[in-house]
Amino acid sequence: MQLTRLMVPQSKWNIKCPYTMEADGICVHNTANKASAMAEVSYMIGNNNQVSYHYAIDDYRIVQGVEENRNTWHASDGGNGKGNRKKISIEICYSTGDLEQFKKAELLAAKFIAYKLKEKGWGIDRVSKHQDYCGKYCPHKTLDLGWERFLNLIRAELGQIQTSTPTQEPAQSTTTNYLVRVTADVLNVRDGAGTNYRVNTTVRQNEVYTIVETQGNWGKLKSGAGWICLDYAQRKDSTSTTTPPQANKYVLGLYVVNASGLNVRSGPSTGYGIKKVYARGTKFDTYEIKNNWARTPSGWVCLDYCNLLRKY
Repeated sequence: MQLTRLMVPQSKWNIKCPYTMEADGICVHNTANKASAMAEVSYMIGNNNQVSYHYAIDDYRIVQGVEENRNTWHASDGGNGKGNRKKISIEICYSTGDLEQFKKAELLAAKFIAYKLKEKGWGIDRVSKHQDYCGKYCPHKTLDLGWERFLNLIRAELGQIQTSTPTQEPAQSTTTNYLVRVTADVLNVRDGAGTNYRVNTTVRQNEVYTIVETQGNWGKLKSGAGWICLDYAQRKDSTSTTTPPQANKYVLGLYVVNASGLNVRSGPSTGYGIKKVYARGTKFDTYEIKNNWARTPSGWVCLDYCNLLRKY
C-alpha cells in the first residue's frame, strides 16, 4: 500500500480539525465524484469549509490529510457527534466514475481498513458507514453494491473468510512480442496468469520488459521469470511513454524527472531562486499547474524536463 501524507496545515486546524480525538472506530464514505485521492485531499485542504476527513483512497494510493489524533467534520452529526468526534474517516474515490476503477479503490480501502483494525486491535464491528450517523445514503456506491459485500472484503483481508474464485473458462493465450514499461511502483511477477499463482519475484516502475505471450490482461516475460498484470504496464511503443505532453496540456499527476538534474525554484519561472535540485529519476506529486510549471512538495519545477507517470 502506498501512503502519501498531504496534511492540513496547523493554521487551518481551527476549521478542519479543532479537537483532539481518541478514535474508537472507522467511518466509510464515497466521494461522489471522479477525482483522485490526491485531488480530493488537495481540494479539502485548499478550501475554508468545515468539511474534512483523515484519508482518501483511490485505486492507486492512500492519501492522509489529517492526523488520526484530531477530529474531522465528515459524519454530519454535529460538533459532539460520535461520528465527527470519535471516528477515523475514510473517503473512497471514483464512486461516480468507471465501476472497475471504483472496485479497485474499494479493494485498496478494504486492505487499508483491515490493516488499521489489526494495528489497533479492533474487530469488524468497529467499521461503520456515514449513513449510520445521519441517515444520508453514503457511501452510496458501496451501498448500491452491498454493504455486507464490502465488509466481507475486509474480513477476507483479516483472514476471517476465504475468497472464492468463480469458475470460468481460461483466457485464450496469444503469442506476441512487444516491450512494456512498468507503471506501478512495485509489480509482482507470478508463476501464472492470475493472482492465484505464487509470486516469483517483483519488478519496479519504469523498468522495461519484453512480453512474449498474453492471457487476458496478463503478459508473460521473455526472461522466463513469470507473468505480470498488464493493467500496471504500458506498451513502450505508445506515444505517451516517449513524448512529453505539450506545455498547455500539463495536468496534475505523479511525474518523474528525466533530466540529469532539475532545479526546484521558489516560484513558477526561472526568475525565482533555486531551493534544491531533483536528481534524475526523482518522482514527485504536483499540487498546482501554471503553464509548464508545477508546484511540488519542495517548490516549483519546469515540467518540460519530466515525464507524466500517472494523472490524478
